[in-house]
Amino acid sequence: MTIVAWDGNTLAADRLHTFSGGLISEYKCKLYQWTNGWWSSCGYTKDGQLFQGWLETGKIKGKLGKDFEALYSDADNIVYYVDRELIPELAPVPCAIGVAWKECLTLLKTGYNATEATIALTKIHTGVGGKVDAVLIKKNNKRGR
Repeated sequence: MTIVAWDGNTLAADRLHTFSGGLISEYKCKLYQWTNGWWSSCGYTKDGQLFQGWLETGKIKGKLGKDFEALYSDADNIVYYVDRELIPELAPVPCAIGVAWKECLTLLKTGYNATEATIALTKIHTGVGGKVDAVLIKKNNKRGR
């Protein structure tokens, strides 16, 4: 499972990766660089692979799962939200996606930054875990706080 947080400056994600119906877990970075920026998603690994292809080519080569959501930055450092329909929307500030999105959004709205909120959730939520990776998205994002 995953949590991805955006605070207007930083995109952060935990490292807990579950598969086989949640029976097997491992830890790996879930922030990915693409030609024009950074991205992270929730859903199945294959969905992330399809999304990466869409970012690079503008074409989707398969169907995304019902749980798919992503946050990504473009070449102008503007952060967008998409779900499986792949219709980009400006990501609100703050924004959180994933298993503990409500809890994360509460932390973000009470003064935690994206990294702090994600770290806090690794300590209290069973669907979030491992180390936290974060990337600073340059401040020319017009939606930043």
